[in-house]
Amino acid sequence: MEEINISNVPTSDSSSEASSGGPKKTNHKLVIYLLVSALILLLSTSSLLAVNYLNARKASEQNITPTPTQTNEASLEPTHTPQTTENTPTPLPTITVAVAKQPALFQLGFYAVDYSSGKSGGQIPDVTVKLFNSTGTLIDQKKVAPIVKQGNGSSGGNAIFSVPFGTYKAGVETDKLVGDYQVTIKSSNDQPFYPIYLYTKPIIVSGYYYFDENKNFKRDINEKIFPQKKISVYVNTVNGDRYIIGETGTNNEGFYTITSKYAGLYSSDGEYIEGYSPYPGVNNTNASGGESISIDVVAWPNSH
Repeated sequence: MEEINISNVPTSDSSSEASSGGPKKTNHKLVIYLLVSALILLLSTSSLLAVNYLNARKASEQNITPTPTQTNEASLEPTHTPQTTENTPTPLPTITVAVAKQPALFQLGFYAVDYSSGKSGGQIPDVTVKLFNSTGTLIDQKKVAPIVKQGNGSSGGNAIFSVPFGTYKAGVETDKLVGDYQVTIKSSNDQPFYPIYLYTKPIIVSGYYYFDENKNFKRDINEKIFPQKKISVYVNTVNGDRYIIGETGTNNEGFYTITSKYAGLYSSDGEYIEGYSPYPGVNNTNASGGESISIDVVAWPNSH
């Protein structure tokens, strides 16, 4: 290929033909040179634009600012460092737990006392005390601790509960005895121990007040009854004491009934009726708790 020397390229001023004023001729070598130069420049510019385009596309995919190829101009885009959260731990939220203040507990004790004879018969060991709250719900139950003799005194014999201040009812029930005690605890200075007096389970005493005409101590169907008359009921306890349980009256059929809570021997007596004398001691009956016993009151003529 023939090299083109620019210094040898003729100009219009050096053209002999131009200076001579003759017709101008086309210089083919100059035209080819200029076309080749323009093509090279076009290809270079296209290549640069293509590279910049590819760099910009790659940068946008990687979320970074592209750097223009072969340029010294300062980038107008701020430098951006990609943020990654892949290995960054997420802080746990702070949780505040409110702890409720525990109520003060009181050591509340109970002991059982036998009162079935009308007076104290001493503490009763080995019974279970049930504790109820103010709504009557059972909240605990414990057995009374054994009574231990210590010199002239003793210890034990109590059922002790740890409870907050409030109102409570403690109850004890055995085969024959029953009792309860209600107390309200307001402060730590309150009395800690309380007695539960046990009486017999209800003893029902009932019978007729009638005229025993044939004196057989049995109420026959045709024998006269005494309605609306006063009846007194007594008990002789195991201690030898005699108590009046109470007074009641007969109904229109001459029948009476009364309830007691003491163990012992029961008897009844009737109101005086003119022309008759009550005969006490008929059907006297022992009761220890929970029974229903029948004791009639008999009247005989005064002439007996």
